[in-house]
Amino acid sequence: MISVIVCTFNRARALQKMLDSFFRQRQLDQVPHELLIIDNNSNDDTAAVVREFLREEGTRYFFEANQGLSFARNRGFTEARGEFISFLDDDVLVNEDWLSSLKACFDQTRADVVGGKVSLRFEVPPEKWLGGLFRKCLSEVDLGDSRKILSDGDCLYGANLSFRRKTLDSVGLFETNAGRSGHGLVSGEETQVVRKIRAIKGRIVYDPDASVEHLIGAERLQWQYFVKRAGGDGVTLEFLEPRKSRGYQALRVCKAAMDLLNSGYSRYTMFSRTDDSYQRKLAQFLFVRQRSYLTARLARLVSSG
Repeated sequence: MISVIVCTFNRARALQKMLDSFFRQRQLDQVPHELLIIDNNSNDDTAAVVREFLREEGTRYFFEANQGLSFARNRGFTEARGEFISFLDDDVLVNEDWLSSLKACFDQTRADVVGGKVSLRFEVPPEKWLGGLFRKCLSEVDLGDSRKILSDGDCLYGANLSFRRKTLDSVGLFETNAGRSGHGLVSGEETQVVRKIRAIKGRIVYDPDASVEHLIGAERLQWQYFVKRAGGDGVTLEFLEPRKSRGYQALRVCKAAMDLLNSGYSRYTMFSRTDDSYQRKLAQFLFVRQRSYLTARLARLVSSG
């Protein structure tokens, strides 16, 4: 059985669309599954939306009061009964063959991790500069039209990410001091788990047939969202680094400081020599991310003393 876990926080409108798409799938009744909806402290109409779907067989609802996506995911894992654990964001639309494709992938590849394709569906047309790295910031995953075994899973995102239960259990669940919490934009908890699975030689597979569309509202197309995201990404990068000696931490701080100077120079150069809006925005994003990373590195060094 596949346990599908949807963690949600104050996105009742998007959640309703997501659940509608889930139950419109073809062959849904031919794949043993359950759907767990983990309400992570929502104060909107989430509970009322979920009630409309509880009549569907295998659908269960849980309220997780500890704020944070990792708390919600771990709660879902604890409540799940399936051999496979699949996480979907509350603002995706699943392909009509998503579940059957996911089952086929696990059956045929003996994967420990399956990451599906994530396409972007914009509520309003995006600006010209929104490409490249910025699309990845919105969880776009497109590694082509054929199934692939990956050397690592850093390019996969939790919007559409599935695990063999016993493998996930063996490496440990999601770190509760990382990941989204409320409206914060720190992440990295699923990347850490996938890296642990890779370290024990687990098989990581990309399957484009297990695809979803990620709904992108107008608020996530504003430049200020990406500035905030850059700050969160800096903290994430520090979180994902190995915990080593104080001397190592000091060296990393020095390197981070030098990288910030280089990033600042690159930003200045880009603004003075090009009119390319993407390159300018990218230089600003990388500068803010590096500044946030240095701050997090300094905090780690201080705490290690």
